[in-house]
Amino acid sequence: MRMDRQHPQHDQQSPLRKLRQACCKSAATAALVLATLLACLFATTSALSPAADACEPGGDLQALLQRRGAHMSHQDYARSDADMEPNPPQWPPSVYIFSPEMENISCTVQALFTQLGPLATGKFSSLRVALLFKPGNYSLDVPVGFYTQVLGLGESPEEVTFTGSRGVYGPSEADNVNFNTFWKAVENVANRPTSQRTTWSVSQAAPMRRVKVHGDLAFGEPGKDGPSKGSGGFVANLEVTGTVDLVRQQQWLIRSCKVQSTTYFDSPPRAVNFVYVGTEGAPAETSCTNSMQDPVSPHPQNLLVEKPPVLLEKPYITVDAMGKFNLAIPRPIWGRSGPGWDESDLIGFEHVFVATDSMAASAINAKLAAGRHVVLSPGIYQLSEPLRLGFNESAGGQVLLGLGMATLVPTNGTAVIEVGPSCGVRVAGVLLQAGAVKSPSLLRWEPNSCQGDNPSLLADVFARVGGPDTEVVSADVMIEVGGNHVVLDNVWAWRADCCQLGCGTCVERYCKHGVVVNGANVVSYGLFSEHCQEDLTVWNGENGMSFFYQSEMDSFARQPWDHTPHYGENGVSGYRVNAHTHIAVGIGVYAYFVEPGNVVKAGTVIVDEASTELTCPFAWNLNSAWYNNSESGIERAVRIEHAHILKF
Repeated sequence: MRMDRQHPQHDQQSPLRKLRQACCKSAATAALVLATLLACLFATTSALSPAADACEPGGDLQALLQRRGAHMSHQDYARSDADMEPNPPQWPPSVYIFSPEMENISCTVQALFTQLGPLATGKFSSLRVALLFKPGNYSLDVPVGFYTQVLGLGESPEEVTFTGSRGVYGPSEADNVNFNTFWKAVENVANRPTSQRTTWSVSQAAPMRRVKVHGDLAFGEPGKDGPSKGSGGFVANLEVTGTVDLVRQQQWLIRSCKVQSTTYFDSPPRAVNFVYVGTEGAPAETSCTNSMQDPVSPHPQNLLVEKPPVLLEKPYITVDAMGKFNLAIPRPIWGRSGPGWDESDLIGFEHVFVATDSMAASAINAKLAAGRHVVLSPGIYQLSEPLRLGFNESAGGQVLLGLGMATLVPTNGTAVIEVGPSCGVRVAGVLLQAGAVKSPSLLRWEPNSCQGDNPSLLADVFARVGGPDTEVVSADVMIEVGGNHVVLDNVWAWRADCCQLGCGTCVERYCKHGVVVNGANVVSYGLFSEHCQEDLTVWNGENGMSFFYQSEMDSFARQPWDHTPHYGENGVSGYRVNAHTHIAVGIGVYAYFVEPGNVVKAGTVIVDEASTELTCPFAWNLNSAWYNNSESGIERAVRIEHAHILKF
């Protein structure tokens, strides 16, 4: 049922009115609170159901979401490609659309956060949701849980403004340690909390984009043992009127932002790498981190890149005064510093197909083959074949945009996404997950002959091998980029070290490489690759540029089930460049080896013939068990002969 449908009228004594009133008051018991929140969720979202059904207590959130969809019809999706798609589209139950005049928005938000907020129930939940807010002011707080995306539908961020005590925020975990806080997002809103402090306590795969922050922005929260710890992170295209507080984050990329000042917790320091690309108000540049000499409390390096060579911002969704939806596709920008919010082309949803996870891959591919842009609504897609875009030469600039961490899983050992030779393609907002049948790669971008005036994009694309699975899963490569002039903007490839059963207790999962770049002139802003069994990232394409890289080597190397008996001595690395020309800024390779014998010669490896510029590459050994001996760890930051190393 559409969230923007008018609510039925009820008298003051109706059960539904009493339920709504109770939803905003404290309840006597935790069970009553949960039942009330769930009932309030259904009351807000279903105008056609009788009040008795809406007030029915008990049940779980998944069941209520299914009931939301009971009134849905997918007949519009069966239209032929010769017809236009419906606008407004018929959104599935996993998409919530709010407008300022609606009642009980807080109840719905809190009901979702009750399930998706806590680490125990949220981290590997099967729920996926997107919260879409129409233009206007919202005097409420919106905590963002796992697999939750908050999106403003205005043409500029300030058209959707939150003015609660905290507004939109990402709270810390219960223990104030956020090393496992992933897979959430907020985009295209303004946050004006009365507290004057916006909190975004996250690690990887939790982007904040296209946001106006009034006051301070903090990547953590206070605690009795000091501020939050985290392993972030990525923000882009932000304006912050106050201070950006990095608290106890280990590393972060801040791209195309405008800030007043920055600070971090330094008592003692335990941070290594902050990279600012095209950011106005960035702090002064520092010397390189001393993580090799002082792994316990290294000082961070602040690295500045005045202007990014090319920008291609992530597509987003808007709605106009008539209720018509548009896909906004930002145009390429060269040499811009600071944020930019008015550089997009609008495509009506008559030309955009909204897919759901109940559809067959062949049905979605038929729309892609016809040249449609495709929006993947939140859900888990079991795909018998890859989603294929960029193969229709007459439909250049095709977009595949996921909402609510739409998750793609192969069922037949194929990729889940294949990109063809067309130029200007955008793939964004998806989570790629390995299946039980080994895939050569989860995302495969084929070679092309594209030029620099029409770049392509991978934005907020995350991949994982293992994690939620109870069976063996595998992929040789998570993300393989063969196309030229592709921009990677916040990409994380993760072979799971913490799974359903806890950290270090995962079922077997196999992956050789996180990212392989074969295309020329590929530019990366915020690349993360972790725990694979061979080189974490392999960069073969010429003239590549990489701004900020965070990685962690295979923590469980040499354990019998890991099948890595010669790890270290085989020359494995965290970042291998086989190209002759390459530029990289802030390249970090970490290691937390559990077993002895894992002596890695260098975190970053460059071929002898390379003409390469590296700014502050570093290695960081995290397991104190090996600090006083040489039984395991990374020996040096770089193994190289002829490259040009800057500030190293």
